[in-house]
Amino acid sequence: MSKSKPTQRATAPTFLAKTPIGIRGLDEITYGGLPKGWPTLVCGAAGCGKTLLAMEFIVRGARQFNEPGVFMAFEETGKELADNVASLGFDLQGLIAVVATDLTERKRAKEALQQAHDPLEQRVRERTEELQQANEELTRFNEVMVGRELRMIDLKQEVNALCARLGQPPRYEAELDEQARPTP
Repeated sequence: MSKSKPTQRATAPTFLAKTPIGIRGLDEITYGGLPKGWPTLVCGAAGCGKTLLAMEFIVRGARQFNEPGVFMAFEETGKELADNVASLGFDLQGLIAVVATDLTERKRAKEALQQAHDPLEQRVRERTEELQQANEELTRFNEVMVGRELRMIDLKQEVNALCARLGQPPRYEAELDEQARPTP
């Protein structure tokens, strides 16, 4: 008869922080729970218990460890989910009500912000248009003034030219420096 060797239990890796699942037996199998801060994908065929596992994890996390949880279902309604989880002895209504209240408050706050935002946005648009119009007016004024200044320089040059023909010294010598001439 052959002697069987005693089985050795595997030891958990010590480098990975864990989040307890709260399900008796599963915490032991996973060496303390799921990796903390990591997403966990649960795969399996229809009816294998993925939803129940996720809901038990979330409910136990909320009740035993005061942890928040989010569950998104694409095929079950809230009532179907609550009925399904009731088979585990969990009443979701108390937990869902807290979330629904929080979402309602967030919705009210968002609506209040939107109501305050719309008039402010309208005022910013109006003020921006006013400033753009004022800028256009200043640009036109500047063009007129530069044009007048250039015309004045041209007139002074003509006066200086006439003075030169008459043998007189120029009257506007210092003001006609080309570097000081404004650009249109």
